[in-house]
Amino acid sequence: MEICFIGDRVAYIPYHANGDINHPDVEYGIVTGMNKEYVFVRFGNEEISKAVIPLRLQKVE
Repeated sequence: MEICFIGDRVAYIPYHANGDINHPDVEYGIVTGMNKEYVFVRFGNEEISKAVIPLRLQKVE
């Protein structure tokens, strides 16, 4: 994943999607924070962000 910042839109691409951003299980969200291990993303209408491994994220416009 390229460097992302709080407020960036990202796509979470699960392992089983094999890198396919068009896979039906891809989730889209907004970066709300990060630490050394995880990027925190709020998906859809969820109120709480989820910790995500950065390698599973792709920045989207």
